[in-house]
Parts: sequence; structure tokens; C-alpha cells
Amino acid sequence: MSKRYSVERAVECLLSLENGEPNSINKIAKKFNLSWKLVDRAVNTVISLQDFCDAYELMVIDSPRMKLVVLDLRVRITKLPQTVADWFLTSKFFTTDKLDFDTKTVQELVGIERKGRTSLGEALRRVTLALRYRDEISIRELSIRTGINRRTVERAIRLIMNVQETLAKHEFNLIGTELFKTERRDLYQLDASRMTYVLKRRYLDMNREIPLTKEKVLMKL
Repeated sequence: MSKRYSVERAVECLLSLENGEPNSINKIAKKFNLSWKLVDRAVNTVISLQDFCDAYELMVIDSPRMKLVVLDLRVRITKLPQTVADWFLTSKFFTTDKLDFDTKTVQELVGIERKGRTSLGEALRRVTLALRYRDEISIRELSIRTGINRRTVERAIRLIMNVQETLAKHEFNLIGTELFKTERRDLYQLDASRMTYVLKRRYLDMNREIPLTKEKVLMKL
């Protein structure tokens, strides 16, 4: 019989999987003595977070006055070729509108009108989206902007911080019924055109809708 574990525990199990080995949800559930439903939730959680963790690094500054969440770009400008760095800095900081919207606007964007208990998956969606519109924010303000109680916001932040380094180096793809964990390609080893494409996808296309199959063709992975 499977034991009762949290989604966080199931996510830890997924992150420990070997690279390149196909794993069905049933196989993972049996391997770690988890329920099928919990593994399914963990898979959805990991897949929903991996693009965010690939693009951003989350930090929490805990001071006596407040707990501040800080979002930083994961890309290292000094490691980019000069032409790519110049294009990115111009596009990101000088020709793109700063996404620092007021509280009411962000509430509308994240959709806080939903009533009832907020699931962890929904909390993660709202928190990661809200952080894109302000990269330094207190837990209190983040709670207001997402319409989620502070305890759930802090739970979502803890989960992101626990998985972000692994998801920055690996990606998970569900192909049919099989989950695959693979190493991400090193951004700085790509040629300039592919590097530009990846940076645009990560940071400039807020409403990107590119099918995974098409994206892999573009990246020639």
C-alpha cells in the first residue's frame, strides 16, 4: 500500500530520477511507494515550473521588518557574445515595456476571482505569473496580488526554491505515458542565432504559444 506523502515529497522523488530513463507514472509510483494520483500531480507541478526555473532565480530576503521575494534573471550577460548581449540588453530593458503593473491589474491578469480553496498547482501558477510583473515584492503584497493566503504563498515559494537549481539544469518531458529527465543544453554553447531564440523565448515572449514539437525542431534537439 502506498504511503501518504505531500506533493513536495513526490516532486523530490521525480528530481532524483536518472537521466534518459523512461518512467511511467505507474513505475514511479511503485518505485517510491507513492499513489498514482500524487505522482501525476508531481509531474504536472514539475512540468509547469521548469520554464520559470530555467529563466529565473528566486531568492528570499528575510529581515525583521518583512520577508522580501526577489526574482533575478538566470542568464549571465557577461557570458554572452557581445552582439547577443547588446541585443538582449536593448530588447529587454530599453525597448520592452517594464512589466511593473499595479496590484489591481496583476490581480486581473492572474485571475483571482476564483473562489474556494486554492490548490498548490494554482498557487504556483499565480505566484510565478505575479513575480514576472514585479521582481521585488514582499510576501504580504504577493499574497494580495495573487489572492492567496500568506501560508500558501510561502509554501509555493519554498517549493520553487527547492526545485529551481535542478530544473535549471534538467528538463522533464512527458512523451505519451513516459516521463523523461534530460540535461538541458548549455545556453552559452549555442550559436548566436539559437542563443537569441532561447533568450527571446525565455524573457521577451510573455504570451508564447509554441508547440513543443515545433520548438524542438527549431532548436534541433
